[in-house]
Parts: sequence; C-alpha cells; structure tokens
Amino acid sequence: MKLLFLILPLFLCAQMLKVGDGMAPKVFEDQFGKSHETTQHYRWISWDKGQTAMLRDFFETHPQLYARSAFIVDVSQIPSGIWSLFVKPSLKEYPRPILLSFDEVYNRTLPYQEGFITLLEVNASKITAVRFIGSEAELEKLDLPLGLVAAEKVDEQVDVAEQ
Repeated sequence: MKLLFLILPLFLCAQMLKVGDGMAPKVFEDQFGKSHETTQHYRWISWDKGQTAMLRDFFETHPQLYARSAFIVDVSQIPSGIWSLFVKPSLKEYPRPILLSFDEVYNRTLPYQEGFITLLEVNASKITAVRFIGSEAELEKLDLPLGLVAAEKVDEQVDVAEQ
C-alpha cells in the first residue's frame, strides 16, 4: 500500500509531448484580451523575459514566418501583482499577438530545456518536430520547411545587389 502512494504521484504528473504525439488546437488569450486558437504550423514557446524579447525581435524581421506561427509565452509562474503592474503593460507595447498560457498543467506538457526557446512543428494535429533554440544566431540559421527564413534572406541579398 505504501508503494502505491510513492508511485501514484509519478502517474499524476503530466507527460511531456514529443514527436508523434497529438497536439489539438488550444485557445489562448493574447496581451490585448483577444482569444486565439492555435492552428498554426509553428508553435514557439518562450519561458522567460529574455527569450520573449529575442522572439519579438526575430518576428519583426521575419513577418512571413510570424504569419504561420503561434507565439506562446508561459506566464503561469508570474505573481499576479507583478503580472498586472509590470509584465502585461510591457507586452501591450508589442503590436502583434502574444498568446499567454496561464495553464500550469498544460505548460508542463510542453517540451522544455532550461534557457532555450521551444519550437514545435505541428502538422495535422501531430507534432512532427521539436527544436530547442538558445540564441539569436540559432534563430537566424533555422532551416524551416518552405524556406520561409531562407527565402527572406535571399530577397534581402537581391535587394542589396540591385542597389
């Protein structure tokens, strides 16, 4: 009987999602209070302030990629006073929707590595790839399907060559 009480918490913990697992669309509220359903191919998860700023800057220079992405921020661990006084107002300065995940149980199912942004690629509600990105240089080197990032860089090089 004691063994059951020792093992039971392990079964109650949420399992982290991995490649091949199903990932149904989920509804999140953005920093402006508008609801969004995550049906995008790319789902970026930011776990801290530095990662959020890095992703914001990246999407500013890659708007085509942002259009196919859901930018999710884990805000479940932020105390309510700090959230309402500092974090929420600072997020409202960013014009594009940032999806806010207050669901601690759901957040524990998302793949996570300390100090890294999580990128989930989802196709037909199944996770097809999980990537962990730790720097701006890694973001710039991403080779995503359809060459969205690479195509933008080629366009930039052509524009520079024409001048």
